[in-house]
Amino acid sequence: MTTVNVGYTHGWDTVMKHGDPSFSQPADHWQYRLGATQVLTARWLMTLNLEAIADDGYLASPYRVARVFGAAVPEVDPSTRSSRAAQLRVVGSVGANGAVRAEYRYFWDTWDIHANTTELGYSQYAGSRWLLDAYARYYSQGHALFYSNDFTSEMQYMSRNRQLSTFNDVGLGAKASYTALREAGRYEVKVGAEFERLSFHYNDFTDIRTGQLYSFNANVFELFVSALF
Repeated sequence: MTTVNVGYTHGWDTVMKHGDPSFSQPADHWQYRLGATQVLTARWLMTLNLEAIADDGYLASPYRVARVFGAAVPEVDPSTRSSRAAQLRVVGSVGANGAVRAEYRYFWDTWDIHANTTELGYSQYAGSRWLLDAYARYYSQGHALFYSNDFTSEMQYMSRNRQLSTFNDVGLGAKASYTALREAGRYEVKVGAEFERLSFHYNDFTDIRTGQLYSFNANVFELFVSALF
């Protein structure tokens, strides 16, 4: 059996700058999604998702600056960007009420960014109401065509946005959810918590305070309530 899904999103922004009421720039975003899920066996599913994104307008930040020989200059990004992504996901049932999953996603765009994401996860029901989940994720990307930590000459487009640099990050997480209320076919209410440890390492972006390559770790804790009617 094969299930196909499609999606479309259009968003529009007005970018403003605090302290400068005359600054106002528009930006439009379009997203197109196509996916297919295939039943491989009684215990295994495979999903392929494709995504296309188009951005047009002011795509920079009014607060960010680039550097040319150490001097700060305004950041200038292109006004258009087209992105593509393909994701493959495999999920399988293992053991008693358990499931494993593996995902790979490849991303590329017209700014010459290429990125890879790999994730492995395991989920386990504990009784009829508890669902436990653990996962590990690795992400890496190359820098944009117009990115530099410190330019040696002025260019048409210049950015020192670390999200456009070469970097990688690792995420390790665990989540637990509890079905507090449930009536089959009518509603379901869940509460839960999630913890994730993140570690970012930048290959060509330096901390201006120390001159060293920038890196940081973060702990993210989330509490949530979800309801399905």
